[in-house]
Amino acid sequence: MIKKLLIFTLFLVFNTINSQEIYLYTGKNFTNYHYKDANGNSNGIITKTNKSHFEGGSHYEAGYIHHFKNNNLSYIAGITLNEFNATYFLSNSTEVYSWKTKYIGIQNLASFSFFNKRSNFNTSIKAGINLSTILTGEQYANGNYFDLSKNEDFKGILFQSIVGLNANYKISNSASLSIGYNLSTVVKTSKTSKESLYFTNSQLQFGIHFPFPSNQN
Repeated sequence: MIKKLLIFTLFLVFNTINSQEIYLYTGKNFTNYHYKDANGNSNGIITKTNKSHFEGGSHYEAGYIHHFKNNNLSYIAGITLNEFNATYFLSNSTEVYSWKTKYIGIQNLASFSFFNKRSNFNTSIKAGINLSTILTGEQYANGNYFDLSKNEDFKGILFQSIVGLNANYKISNSASLSIGYNLSTVVKTSKTSKESLYFTNSQLQFGIHFPFPSNQN
């Protein structure tokens, strides 16, 4: 399913590219894992208090933006590559839990701009979803290694609900720069065990946008 959605998004990108704008984003993910066992008990180590604040993951995104005429609404479709990494440990213990995962996905967002799109500076709010599947993943738990790409809790399709804020500055008729901040919750679309695992993510992203001639008049 994810492959079909990926192909469909690519089709949309290359068939609307002449009248809209394309963008490239890079940035950082800061992820918190939330786990409960089959009895509903949380792991005492996996908390924000014990999380390493130096652990982060990369974010890459490419896509297009369709600006609707006569209003401030836009539609954003993109392809994403996200690393959702996190490490938890107790300062007075040798117990360490660490996740390093990489997901490829497609993203669909609606955006509302606060200013006229023709102004040099603009801010907008956005919301939408991302559907992704794991490429690689590894977990270290008290010295034990697990390949997460074969783990049922990580395989399949992840559903990510996203809300964010973006600021864009036009540097020329052919390019603009942006900075954005997104918050999201990531869960599996199907549950294969009584255990519960999901993660929340905050994302800082920097982008460059390339509008096409029809957007410049």
